[in-house]
Amino acid sequence: MPKDEYISQAFAKHAQKLLEEGFHDELIEAAQDAIELNPKDATVYLYRGNAHSGKGDLDAAFADYTEAIRLDPKFAEAYNYRADCHDRKGDIDSAIADFTKALEIAPEDANTYNYRGYRYYRKGELDKAFADFTRAIEIYPYHDIAITNLGLVHAAKGDLDNAIVHYSLAIKLNPENPEPYINRGFVYNEKEHYDHALSDFAEAMKLDPENDYAHFSCGFAYGKKGDHEKAIAAYTEAIELNPNNVHAYLNRGYEYTPQGDPDAAIADCTKAIELDPNLADAYHNRSLAYAAKGNHDAAIADCTKAIELDPSVADFYHDRALAYEAKGDHDRAAADRKKAARLDPKYAESAHES
Repeated sequence: MPKDEYISQAFAKHAQKLLEEGFHDELIEAAQDAIELNPKDATVYLYRGNAHSGKGDLDAAFADYTEAIRLDPKFAEAYNYRADCHDRKGDIDSAIADFTKALEIAPEDANTYNYRGYRYYRKGELDKAFADFTRAIEIYPYHDIAITNLGLVHAAKGDLDNAIVHYSLAIKLNPENPEPYINRGFVYNEKEHYDHALSDFAEAMKLDPENDYAHFSCGFAYGKKGDHEKAIAAYTEAIELNPNNVHAYLNRGYEYTPQGDPDAAIADCTKAIELDPNLADAYHNRSLAYAAKGNHDAAIADCTKAIELDPSVADFYHDRALAYEAKGDHDRAAADRKKAARLDPKYAESAHES
């Protein structure tokens, strides 16, 4: 075996172990030594890029992946890692371009089709996502992640039954993965099969007790069932696991108001707004709590902010109309009722009465 190849293989074995153990700084130092011995080894730059990525230094990671590609233009793995780096930097189109380049080099790589398909899914390009996930499964029929992702596409297209079929198949192939349980549970929620949903969320929590999204999902199902106390408890567990779970604050705030605790609702909605100032539902939910306290001016202000952020939601106008009505401002109330009716026919009778 040539000396350079021996050094490369030895480094790769050592680097993989360091990565698995999370020793990123040690790997970066080892990579520098390896580069001095063989500056044309693209694999060394790939591993050093992975170490930088693991530390969250995306610019350094990107530079290393780019150098690996320069040294070896047919290095499909480097394109895949650089694509992930693009995505984490917020450039999903460049990520897709790099995944596409990787597929030109390695057209039978099921994982790369799955990676690219998921980015298409996030962009809302569902037909392209569907094609990529389908191709991944054609190449490797037991690809449970691609099967799960195909379920996401079916759900996004409104084909809930087909989504359940795919999530169930993914669970059969890999019953230790909590994600398809959570996804299937959300579909059951949409179908108003709340007990089935709760069963799936419970299984996800059993598999991964630290998964805040599983606890959040459980709270969502309890809320749909009208069990506000259990919903609040589940959202609280989600927040304890992830204090930055903005939607857990948002939904817990919504649940507090019918429980007679508008102050807690206001506190939670305010926290959600701190985490995401552009979350229209947080202002709307807080307006409901202010209205419950009789503070109609604050309710109007929050509804107005919600409308500013998303003028397409009928509930925002309807609830602002209620606040205006409570203040005796019948003209503004009537205008908001009419706007709500134009956006959602369920408010047509209310607009007619005003």
